[in-house]
Amino acid sequence: IGLQPDELNGMLLSQYVGSDDPTFAPFAIHVQALAGESVCTTVDWEGRTFWVRVEPLRDQLGDIIGCLGVGGDITDQHRMTDQIREREVETRYRLNELEVIYRTAPVGLAVLDMECRYERVNERFALMLGRDADQIIGRRLAEIAPQIAEIADPLHQRVIATGEPLFEYEFQAPL
Repeated sequence: IGLQPDELNGMLLSQYVGSDDPTFAPFAIHVQALAGESVCTTVDWEGRTFWVRVEPLRDQLGDIIGCLGVGGDITDQHRMTDQIREREVETRYRLNELEVIYRTAPVGLAVLDMECRYERVNERFALMLGRDADQIIGRRLAEIAPQIAEIADPLHQRVIATGEPLFEYEFQAPL
């Protein structure tokens, strides 16, 4: 906030926040504490966002004699949270876009794990194997179509072993 601790000594809150308007949030939370209410909130003030907790300060008899507050500037955290939300929206949009492509692709698409078990297949792929997608998921190709597995499994293993994609490889196998 640009002040040294000793610069606040003796300053009225209204002088510090620049207002004594009881509806102005930085002032209002202190008024609430002086009325006996504990306040924990965020306040936007002068282009910054602050987390604030203000408690009534009581004397030995329990009478309110002031208030005690702590706070911290959380502007950067708020900005990061906003950026994360924006990225989540963008990610959901891209995921939906991929889902549409996956569902409507004119070719069979499949995702295999490192043990060559199918994690996901599109309907076109399932149709190529003459199965429903739920009959393929979690199984190896050798369990579903052994004649195709004889050709495809070594190719899958090669991709897994080298980490290199295999492009433009075509084969035919009887079902």
